[in-house]
Amino acid sequence: MAILFVILPYLYNVAQRSGAHECERETFEEYIGERCTLPREYGTIFRLYHAGTHELLVERTYLDPNLKPLIWHKTDVLYDVNADDGYGFVTLPPTLLDRLRAKLP
Repeated sequence: MAILFVILPYLYNVAQRSGAHECERETFEEYIGERCTLPREYGTIFRLYHAGTHELLVERTYLDPNLKPLIWHKTDVLYDVNADDGYGFVTLPPTLLDRLRAKLP
């Protein structure tokens, strides 16, 4: 029974991510940043790809009703300017953990 409390929210999140639409892309050096609107209210997804191979490197969801421009630096990319918890950015190059998480459905 307890496993349902883990699996059901994850499956809901998978369904939300697969419904991404109204995507905007930006390229910076060897990376492509993509922000899309999710079906749920105020849901947004950020994806980071390698520009040469188009391999998905990072995928993050967050709540923001507007797709704001990405802020690129040599060492990171800020995707959520409203994040007040110290998050909202990805290091460049992405960490191994980010790359592994991007492989999950």
